[in-house]
Amino acid sequence: MKATKAQLAENRSLRDLGLAAALSASGLTPRLEDHNGVIHFVFSGEPGKLQQLEDQYWTGTLKLPVREAFQHLRTLKDRLYAAKGSL
Repeated sequence: MKATKAQLAENRSLRDLGLAAALSASGLTPRLEDHNGVIHFVFSGEPGKLQQLEDQYWTGTLKLPVREAFQHLRTLKDRLYAAKGSL
C-alpha cells in the first residue's frame, strides 16, 4: 500500500514566535493548538523540510525578506491574541 502525501507529512509543534514567523514566511501555514493553556504553532510539511528550515533559522542562514518576515510575525501575534479565548 502506497503512503499518501498526508501520511508522509512531518508535524512540528513549537512555541517560539520568531521561528514560527520564519517558517510562515517560508510558505508554511501553522494551525494553533492549546496545550494546557499554552498556545503552540503546529506546522506540517515534507519530511526533512521543516528541520532544514529550522536549522537555517537557528544558524542564521535562512534568507527572508525582512518586511515579509515582520508581516508574518504580526499576523501570528494577531492570531495568538484572537485564539486566546477561543481554543
